[in-house]
Amino acid sequence: CSVKEEGEALKYSEVTRLRLEFKNIFKIEHLWEFTSLVKLQMTNNCIEKIEGLEILTNLECLDLSYNKIKVIEGLDTLVKLKQLNLSMNNISVIENMDTLEHLQHLSLAHTRISQLDNTVEYLRRFKNLRSLRLAGNPISRETNYTLYIVRALDEITVTGSLSELEEDTEIKAQTIAKQELQLHRDAFVEDLNGPHPFGSMTVDDGDEVPETMESYELKMSELCMQLFNEAVKIQLESAKEQPKKKKKNRTGKITRAETWARPS
Repeated sequence: CSVKEEGEALKYSEVTRLRLEFKNIFKIEHLWEFTSLVKLQMTNNCIEKIEGLEILTNLECLDLSYNKIKVIEGLDTLVKLKQLNLSMNNISVIENMDTLEHLQHLSLAHTRISQLDNTVEYLRRFKNLRSLRLAGNPISRETNYTLYIVRALDEITVTGSLSELEEDTEIKAQTIAKQELQLHRDAFVEDLNGPHPFGSMTVDDGDEVPETMESYELKMSELCMQLFNEAVKIQLESAKEQPKKKKKNRTGKITRAETWARPS
């Protein structure tokens, strides 16, 4: 099959971008001939289930926002996917995305995700993920949820319903959090919570070392343990003292920061 474009026939198999918005579509179907599709936008429809995408193995950008989807599914074969927008749906759990190893941008704003710990744990597997949008979810009401995610997922930037000034401040806070995390890593001493440091300092000493050194070893071990515990305490206190998450817009309207930019 083919379509007419500027007087010439264009085969469905050659189409790389497809936009089907505000079409009152209830089901994803009849896309099996679009094998070269790289970008698919089906926003503002009535779609309830993610299906019919198995053949679109070249897809890199998928936008199914503003629909009625309840479950994330049907994405297993989309291994090249880099951008996924499922905002403004009825999704409550992030799941069934294990094959999306190249995913870089994920938007799930204004859905029904409520389990922060489970969400973060699942997202850890996406090593290439760089931006995440979760504004308008139940988890976004938790104190410091943004910085919690940033600390758990090193390279990620979380965006949400903030004004430009607030978003700039939030991004700076995220950057500081990442820098602090790196400082903790750089300052980490392996086996500090044990006798290893003292042993490494005396490994070259001969048998003539006085027996009194044994007491020093015990004291050194105790000191190392104190330093270790103090470092853990400081890190925990630092996490608790992070500023509270920014308030959402009073108007309740969706801002540019919440929506996914769509190229014209």
